[in-house]
Amino acid sequence: MTTSILKILVFSVVILDQAAGSLGQVTLSSHNEFEFLTSEWHQKDNYPRWFLHSYTGAFCGERLKEVVKWSQNTGNVAVMMTSSRPCAGIFVDIANYLYCSQTTHQVVKQSLDAGTNTPIIVAGHSGLGSTSSMLKSPRGLFVDTNFDLYVADFYNERVQFFKLGKQDGITVAKNGITFTLGLMLPVAVVLDADGYLFITDHMGPRIIGSNLHGFYCVIGCSRENGRAFRQLTSPVITVFDSLGNIFVADYKGIQKFILTTNASS
Repeated sequence: MTTSILKILVFSVVILDQAAGSLGQVTLSSHNEFEFLTSEWHQKDNYPRWFLHSYTGAFCGERLKEVVKWSQNTGNVAVMMTSSRPCAGIFVDIANYLYCSQTTHQVVKQSLDAGTNTPIIVAGHSGLGSTSSMLKSPRGLFVDTNFDLYVADFYNERVQFFKLGKQDGITVAKNGITFTLGLMLPVAVVLDADGYLFITDHMGPRIIGSNLHGFYCVIGCSRENGRAFRQLTSPVITVFDSLGNIFVADYKGIQKFILTTNASS
């Protein structure tokens, strides 16, 4: 497999289009134009993922059980991790550790500075299942500044939170008495600048946010697939720009939702 050279500009959002087998870029600097950045992903590959790191390059999880980095400064592509299974989600934390959610129902991490290709397990120590130390097809990942890990536990239809060094996760969102929004295959998670959790609910299809009062629906609240404004079709990822605006990639394209503030609140 060959990865094409990508150009990633400052203040840009990179979206992987799984269906078309390509990467795209939303440039936020002038006219918010969308540009395809072609890459030779296999169209039937369900696992490639990207992560934009410090506006210097992109990490891409490939179907060949590798994670590669493209450097904006040099244009070089280098293998950063060799995994026992394809990565369904990847993330790079502020200490330069690369995380991979594997199809073996585990999450592993590896230092990008130590020069070793030996990932260590950080979640899913007990493998496939639904207990606090198990996962079932984990997907999207997010690591906060305390190095605590959030995992979109796809087929368990929950979001798990793992404190640094702990094998047992805490369920922060799952269908039940305290969470009544009804998750349907959560595929990605992200924290906003205030530390609030946002969940991409793949079959919802919607974006669920949180605040001081708990969880609430942000986008796609009709729960109907469609192309109308505020409707989504199987969303796959949600990202924020530096202004707090939300970009959502789904199977019909990319939508941008502008942050608005209520002066009376």
